[in-house]
Amino acid sequence: MEDAHICESHLVVRVPFWPNATINNDGNASSPAAAAHDEEGGDCKDKGENDENLMETMDKNHLPIPLVSAGPAESQNEYLVLKDHSIFAVFDGHGGDFAAKYAAKHFVRVLTSLTTFQTYARLYHDCKKQRQGEEDTPKSEQEVTAFKMKLYSLLEQSLRNAFYEIDNELLATCKQPEINSNGNNSRKRTIAHVGNDNSQQPNTTVLPIHGQTIQQFARDIVHRGEVDKDDSSFGEDPHYGTGCGTSGTTAVVVLITPTQVLCANAGDSRAIFSKANGHIIPLSYDHKPSDEYELSRIVNAGGFVSNDRINGDLAVARGLGDFRFKLNEHLPPDLQKVTALPDIIVLNLSTEEDLFIFIGCDGIWDVCSNAELVENILTIFNEGETSLGLVCEELMDVCLNKGSKDNMTALVVALPGLKKYFEEQLQQNNGSIGGGVAARRLERARLLEEARKVRLNSRYR
Repeated sequence: MEDAHICESHLVVRVPFWPNATINNDGNASSPAAAAHDEEGGDCKDKGENDENLMETMDKNHLPIPLVSAGPAESQNEYLVLKDHSIFAVFDGHGGDFAAKYAAKHFVRVLTSLTTFQTYARLYHDCKKQRQGEEDTPKSEQEVTAFKMKLYSLLEQSLRNAFYEIDNELLATCKQPEINSNGNNSRKRTIAHVGNDNSQQPNTTVLPIHGQTIQQFARDIVHRGEVDKDDSSFGEDPHYGTGCGTSGTTAVVVLITPTQVLCANAGDSRAIFSKANGHIIPLSYDHKPSDEYELSRIVNAGGFVSNDRINGDLAVARGLGDFRFKLNEHLPPDLQKVTALPDIIVLNLSTEEDLFIFIGCDGIWDVCSNAELVENILTIFNEGETSLGLVCEELMDVCLNKGSKDNMTALVVALPGLKKYFEEQLQQNNGSIGGGVAARRLERARLLEEARKVRLNSRYR
């Protein structure tokens, strides 16, 4: 089992804290001191980032001081809790579990540390406070639309950048040889953040490690994984045997806000949106090497597709890790044989019609279509099951019975419309509730016992 997943019901974002912060035209927050100094044509960095001036200003104006005590640098931040934002994700690993587990552990951290997401969190938080205030000034429909589009743009950009950042961290976290002061080879884990959070698409390819490009660094790691397995020091790597330098993972991430659901996908794991009246909306589409667009990119990067696999090896065209397919130094990350660039689909939420979102890896989709999967889930609900965990377990049993032989991860996210759906089912059944998954399991056990007795009787005839 090389899969991993994320279930975060709310997000905590650490953002720069400035008293009476203002929002610039570019959407970034700035302090009044920094803004005033900037008008004079001077360098606003010292005043804006000086902790003593900041705390003095806050004290004079009786402003709340952030509840942090980790030192001067930390005191310049505050924490915004987005209780109405959630993240759910599935990572289907291959070639070792390192990439999938690392992505699941660090994706939320990487996303919420991006400047674009912090800007979104600040704008959303301030807007929400204004709506709750008594002096909320009415805005034109055009202004509201422009504001919503800005928020959407920040979220989309943040998700895309987070995929690249995780990919870069995966690469930089893999152990690399270094020359110590004695001139001997030593190995050391290093995490390097690559790319510019403010860029629309972080195509920066220079790692702050020995001045190497990402592709050169990847080539070194892949080469070392092939030739250094007999090196005794290699066994000291905490990731040795996990495929640190060679593993990869698909990634399908669903971010839910109060008004929208955004799905970022790279690979062939999949997410679907089930609405009332049997309406199913795909939130992602598989990235297979044989797809026309993917095939064109692979060939242009110097690869080929055989048996629906890149170079006869990898069965997905996008994902995190898999650095042996990202070695072309003349191409940006989004044009390599395998790219971490996600496709992003955005849908509006409707509390009356939205039932649930399902996220799963290809072990499920190998034996179930979107429609079949939703039909199975609704059937389990109709039989009286209300536990989402048991629904997921039963879905995997169904897929096993259908012949799935791959890893499986199933994730069901209940939306507000599901409660209304249950109420309607109760009315139709005159208030009676079925046995759910427990009843199914008892029936399976009964059938197995009957089959066992038949076999025993036939043996002794």
